[in-house]
Amino acid sequence: MMVGVLVVAGIFWVGAKLILVLGSRKSFSGSKEGNAEVKGISVVVAAHNEAGNLGKCLEALLNQTGCEGLEYEVVLVLDRCSDGSKEVVEAIRRGDIQNRIQPVNVEVLPSGWTGKKNALKVGIDHAKHDFLLFTDADCEVESQWISGMRNAFSNGADLVLGVAPLRTHGGILGLLQQYETLTTALQYTGAAGWGMPYMGVGRSIGYTKGLYNQIDGFKIHQNRLSGDDDLLVNQAQNLAKTAVVHRKGSWAWSVAPRTWMEWFRQKMRHHSAASAYSVASKLILGCLHGGTALFYLSLGWALTTQGNPALALAIWGCFSVLQASFLLAFPWPNRKSLLWCLPLLDVLLVLYLSTIGAVGLVRKPRWN
Repeated sequence: MMVGVLVVAGIFWVGAKLILVLGSRKSFSGSKEGNAEVKGISVVVAAHNEAGNLGKCLEALLNQTGCEGLEYEVVLVLDRCSDGSKEVVEAIRRGDIQNRIQPVNVEVLPSGWTGKKNALKVGIDHAKHDFLLFTDADCEVESQWISGMRNAFSNGADLVLGVAPLRTHGGILGLLQQYETLTTALQYTGAAGWGMPYMGVGRSIGYTKGLYNQIDGFKIHQNRLSGDDDLLVNQAQNLAKTAVVHRKGSWAWSVAPRTWMEWFRQKMRHHSAASAYSVASKLILGCLHGGTALFYLSLGWALTTQGNPALALAIWGCFSVLQASFLLAFPWPNRKSLLWCLPLLDVLLVLYLSTIGAVGLVRKPRWN
């Protein structure tokens, strides 16, 4: 009986991964050449006490390639900074001969708003172009990030989802961070490929002012700290033509937290937005994560209570090989380094989602 449940759960688990991989490959449109003309782009970056990160972030944005014929600006919103960020920006601006960096200072947080969303709103209000791109102040985009996102806009998209790998610090924590980020990217790019976008990442996302205004911007969730990316996509999922940009050269990199506690705090903040997802998005994610949990619970039960543990292990091995082959088909840096400990990472991911993810749904996060 339990072996049968294990087989059914495994089929569902691996089948869902296959569907996501196929959807993600279907959605990768960033390598196509567009036909429509996108003459101007505004890149909006919100920064709160990021003096130590702004140098790399702005240098990467100023040294983009493939932007011939494109006028782009970097609207940098300094949100109540007290750490020398303004001085760092002024020093960089002295070498900005094209005057791309446009700093905007926010001194007071309006009532009813959270810091980052207000900063992004201010940046959008100051942006002079209709096509908007967003990344975080602690990120470093690759040299063709703007051109890749521009091509997606040129193909007619009004919502563009990029991907953002992590630079980790090794060890089991680093492997789990890479695997969680890969899994999340596979889920949202795969869902977008099948016409069901439910989230993006603020480190690499873009949309038009028209779409932003159509959904009233951040109005319905302006008091939530997180969700400037995924809740906006959730709002726009039935209105937007969505594209995913994944070509090499268009990734946005960030450095992962060094300690377990720092990572837990970050992920609780990210998960705090999930309670406001649409019902459809919650069902999709519930089925995906529930299928994985059911498979491993069934495996544990079969190994400890059934008379033929070798059969259960053989079934597990077959499904693990299939899952590994599907993940290899998903274009992601260093994915091969995860294969040797994939079963352990799966179990850790289930435990993480059932604990940290659940806590994040009820705990109120803070903006830095």
